[in-house]
Amino acid sequence: MATSSLADLSRTPIGNICALPLKIANIGGKLVVLRSPSIAVMTMPSKTPKTNANRAAREPKMTVSVLQHRLTQLTRDARRLTRNNDSPVEVLQLLIDPLPVAAIVANDAGHFVVTNPAAASLTGYSPAELQRLSMWQVTPNTLDHEAEVLWRAFISTREQSGEYRVLTKDRRIITTTYAAAANVLPGYHVSLLATPRA
Repeated sequence: MATSSLADLSRTPIGNICALPLKIANIGGKLVVLRSPSIAVMTMPSKTPKTNANRAAREPKMTVSVLQHRLTQLTRDARRLTRNNDSPVEVLQLLIDPLPVAAIVANDAGHFVVTNPAAASLTGYSPAELQRLSMWQVTPNTLDHEAEVLWRAFISTREQSGEYRVLTKDRRIITTTYAAAANVLPGYHVSLLATPRA
């Protein structure tokens, strides 16, 4: 029986679910149902409706150490999930989508491969537009040389954190706090960026 999504799975009679080749993991409080070649997420019901205001009140201030901790968890989860030959891009998308901070996955050349909704919100670009860009296209022109040096150092040292200025689609410059890890999965480098709370 071919089931390609949770919507299909929810319509599958209970007796047939056991026959499906499913992998289940608990990641960040979400029940993740994996079935190669697709990945689906099912969230357990919550007693309190999750609004952006509620989420912001519960989230810790995004310091470098908080971002680094989230990055460590994300790296561990990504490596565990891809052991079963699941698509690295699908696994990374699954893991970064729910994050309350901007998350960008770049390849070795610095081109964006995966982004989350918070990255689109931060930059003003749509997710599709972001995936056609590279880190140099969201870096102010005056910092091009500095960005190139930082990128080479990042790939060499495998991690980096601090402040980074982001050039938005409407040409504003936003200073962010960031933490980044190279080769979270081979050839995939993840950056988490947060803006100071008002």
